[in-house]
Amino acid sequence: MQNTNPYSIVYLNKGDKFLKFSGVKSAFAYYKNHRINLLDGSRQPSSLKKLQIKLEQLKIKDSYQDPTIIHLFYEYGFNFIGNESLIAADELLLIELNYKKASPYQLSGNKNTVKGPLNNIKLSDYQKSFYEGRDHLLKGNCYQFNLTFQHKFSLEGEPEDVFHSLWAKKENRGAYAHASVIPRLNKIFVSNSPECLFQIKTKKEGHLLWSMPIKGSQLLENNPKLSWEKLKSCPKNQAELYMITDLLRNDLSKIENPKAKVIKKKSPLKVPGILHQYSLVSVLLNKNISLYKIISSLFPGGSVTGAPKKRVMEILKDLEFSGKRGFYCGSTIILYKNLKAASINIRSATIDLNSKEFFYGSGGGITLLSEAEEEYKEMKLKIGSFINILS
Repeated sequence: MQNTNPYSIVYLNKGDKFLKFSGVKSAFAYYKNHRINLLDGSRQPSSLKKLQIKLEQLKIKDSYQDPTIIHLFYEYGFNFIGNESLIAADELLLIELNYKKASPYQLSGNKNTVKGPLNNIKLSDYQKSFYEGRDHLLKGNCYQFNLTFQHKFSLEGEPEDVFHSLWAKKENRGAYAHASVIPRLNKIFVSNSPECLFQIKTKKEGHLLWSMPIKGSQLLENNPKLSWEKLKSCPKNQAELYMITDLLRNDLSKIENPKAKVIKKKSPLKVPGILHQYSLVSVLLNKNISLYKIISSLFPGGSVTGAPKKRVMEILKDLEFSGKRGFYCGSTIILYKNLKAASINIRSATIDLNSKEFFYGSGGGITLLSEAEEEYKEMKLKIGSFINILS
C-alpha cells in the first residue's frame, strides 16, 4: 500500500450515514515501554504511567471539533486489575489517532470470499478449556467466565472491500460498526459490534453515562417472538445477564462512587442470525471527569470477561490457547463533537493487509448451568454472524 497514513470509518447508526476520518494529525501505537509513531515509524520511550497521564488529560467536557479515535486492546486491561506482569513488552495496548477531517463516506467495492477456518478449534480442544474453567467455578474462584477463541480465515479480494461486504445491507450493520486502516502496522481493524461499553450525553448537572452489556444468545428463527420466549426463559442465559449487569452496576459506581441505576433489566437485541438480550445501566458523572477515570473502572467490559473481573481475567489467560485477544474484546472510543462513545469489540477482526489473512474471535459466557457442547455451538453461531455476511 503506497499511502502510509491511517484513516478510520465510523457508522453513525442513522440510515446510511458513515463518516471517514482522514488527514491524520498524529498517530501512535502504545506498548508497555515504548510507542511507535504511525506516520514515520520512529520508536520512542513510553510507559504505562505516561499513557495514564495522557488519558487523564482528555476531559469529557471538552469539545472535540477534530475527530479522535482510540483503540483499546484487551491486554491493556491487565493494567486496571493491578497485574502488569501479564502484559508482554511487545503487546499492542492502545492506538491513538487524531484527525483533521471528517467527511461523508460512501460504501463501495466488491464482495469478498472467505476461506476457513484455517485453524479449526475442535470440540475436544474446547472441552479441555471448558472443564478446566468449570473447576474454577466449582472451587468458587469465579462465578462466570467468558471463554473465547481466535479463528483464522483468509480473504479473496481486496481487504478494504470488507467494509462494503459487511455493511452494504443496513440489516447487517452493528450499531457500533467501525474500522481503522493502519498501513504502518500492515493491519485493518474492523468491527461490526452491536455492543456499547459506554455512551455519554452531557446535561446541565453533569455527564450521563450509560452502558449496555449483552449476555445470552439464541438462534434467530423465522418467528422472532418465539426466539425471544426461548431466550428470556432460559435460566442459564438469565444468570449470565444478571451477573454481568450487577458487575456493570458496580463498575459504573466505582468511577466516582455515585449510585449507578439499572434502567432496563432484560431486553431483546437482533443481530445477523442471532437474538441477544441486554440490560441498560446508567450513572451521572461530574463535569470534569477524565477519560482515564472512566476506562480504568469499566475496561475491559464485564460481558467479555466474567465475574469477578480481576480473577477471571487471570484464569482466562491460561484457558485460551488460540492466541491473545488483542483488538477483539477491546474497545474503540470515538470523540467527535457531541459523539463520545465506546464500543465493545465483539464481531471484530484483525486483517493482515499483505497476506489477506485475518483472525476473528468468538465465544460466550460460562456458568455452572452451561454445557460444553451447547457453548461450542454458540461459539460457532457467533462465527457465522460475521463470516456469513462476508461470504
